[in-house]
Amino acid sequence: METLRNSFLDWEYARELETVSSGIADGRLQIELAERHLLTASQINRADCDAILQISYAAARKSLQAVLSCVGLRVKQPPGNHWTFVKLVRLPTFASDGWNDLAWIRLRRNDAEYFTINSPSIAAQEAEDALVAERLMVADARRIIEQLRK
Repeated sequence: METLRNSFLDWEYARELETVSSGIADGRLQIELAERHLLTASQINRADCDAILQISYAAARKSLQAVLSCVGLRVKQPPGNHWTFVKLVRLPTFASDGWNDLAWIRLRRNDAEYFTINSPSIAAQEAEDALVAERLMVADARRIIEQLRK
């Protein structure tokens, strides 16, 4: 666990993280919340692609935060903290395939969240692709957390 914490603290963007009083129990609660978000996103009417993408993205952020919580860290509060999550998945800890999609999901989530008349609509296939990626991300975060318990 200390090795993982040190890898985050040695990261070039470590100044975007802060120490908190948390541990494995906190991380497990947060990953359960991410899993509930993912379940909710998968049950949303397929006509509401914006909501699917927004909730899927929230699940990804919470799964990353769950891993950080296990080692007593969190991403600092806004502004700019969403970009920190995207940078975080570049670390070797998050090498599984799903994490590669976080950047585009974040961008499309922004299109949905901060909608203007010029914002491109979220396509059904994008929402489905986001769900697939989020399942992989949440499962990988769960795997990392379970490994920390050993």
